[in-house]
Formats: sequence, structure tokens, C-alpha cells
Amino acid sequence: MTASTRERFFSRTASSSTCSAPPSVGPTRGPGWPIVKSEVRPLPGTEHGEPRTVLAVLAQTPAGLLPVLTTHLDYEPHHGHVRERQVLVLEAFTREWAAAADLPPVLLGDFNAHPDSNEMRFLRGLASLDGRSTYFQDAWEVAGRGGAGHTWDNCNRFAAFSWEPDRRIDYVLVGAPDAHGRGRVESARLVFEASAGDVFASDHFGVVADLRL
Repeated sequence: MTASTRERFFSRTASSSTCSAPPSVGPTRGPGWPIVKSEVRPLPGTEHGEPRTVLAVLAQTPAGLLPVLTTHLDYEPHHGHVRERQVLVLEAFTREWAAAADLPPVLLGDFNAHPDSNEMRFLRGLASLDGRSTYFQDAWEVAGRGGAGHTWDNCNRFAAFSWEPDRRIDYVLVGAPDAHGRGRVESARLVFEASAGDVFASDHFGVVADLRL
């Protein structure tokens, strides 16, 4: 018999199409479960002077071991070729940790890439890279509350100064649900999209996802 719980995960991601919504507050990390193991692994692209890494932890939850990974990919809009190399390493590292766990992996962070980019289509199971394919649920696409889900939005004054277009570049990605439905994305919503006075929590908005474990 498998226990079922809902747990909440936050990434400094996602935005809304308005900055006038009432302030919303969510946790800045997953639930406080014991960490069994952790590792930081470097990602490709150091030749551009912006070293990037992925942090992985194996958390002991009531439902079993859960792999959670977070990253921040190359930010240059024209560096899709760099992010493609980075997601290939990221995906392999995630699968490595998932093999030692009981629950589908959670991969989240600032990917600096549009949903239709090659690198994100690869992670979302819509395209192959270097002869490889994979699949993660995109929490916003699966269970978002509608709208574009922009995480970089010019109604945030900390983002507007860069003159970059609005876009969704931050994600909560989850491996496919298992036979018991563990890993199913039940909801996703935007947070920190409203200011306190003229101050925003970050230059990005956030997304919170509730998962069935």
C-alpha cells in the first residue's frame, strides 16, 4: 500500500502577465526533509567565463527517497548551443540520481531558455539532442493557472532595465509519474509577481508546484 501526500516545490521562476495581483508568498525550497546525500557537478560552458553547476540532493521523504536538482544555465540569449551541451549533462546527472531513488526526480531552476528552444524541447520530450531523448513534465504547462507564465517580465522594474523581452525561462520539471501516480503535478502557480511598494523579491518571478508523492 502506497501513502499519498502533496508536497510543494519552489523555483525562482515563472511570472505572471500582470504586476497588479496581490502579493503571494510561497516557500523558497522543498519541505524540510533530511538530506541523505548531496553533490555539486560542473556543467559545460566555462570557456565563456560563466561557470555553471548543478546541485543534487537525495531527500528522505515519508514516501521514499526523492532526488531534487537545481541549476542556473548560461544566460546569453545567443548561447543556445552552450545550453544544449549543459542540458545533456544535466539530464544524464538527473537520471543517475533517479536510479538511486524511489520517486521521480524534480529538476528546477533558471534555465534561461524559452519553452520552444531546442534545449527545453529536449527536456520536455519534444525533441532529441545528439541522438538522445528524455522526458520531464513541465509543471507550468501541465498544471499552471493559465497565461504565458513569464518568469522574466518587464513589469518587474528589476528586469525592465535590461530591455529584454518578457519570457518564461524558469521551470519546475518532474520525471514521469510512477505506477502509483507519485510525481504527478497537481498544481502550479506564480509567486512574487507583485511588489512591496516598488521593491520586488527578485528580478525573476517564482513558480510553486504541488506534487503528489
